[in-house]
Amino acid sequence: MSGDGYEVAQYLELLEKTVRDIDAILSEYENEVNHPNKSVPSEIRFDAVPIVKKLREAQKEARLSLSVLSSRTG
Repeated sequence: MSGDGYEVAQYLELLEKTVRDIDAILSEYENEVNHPNKSVPSEIRFDAVPIVKKLREAQKEARLSLSVLSSRTG
């Protein structure tokens, strides 16, 4: 069973990295597209909305998986 634990630990690390990466991408979108001091065309702002929405959904799912697996192993 120790092999299973090692795989779960690796997956938990991957989930943690995924959450951090999504956080960074969302922050970049917010800084570049939604920054109030930048003149970004409305079509670009509109185009970014579904991307940001999907990123937030992915972030939510990754955090949920991380929470569930952490509670099972910890």
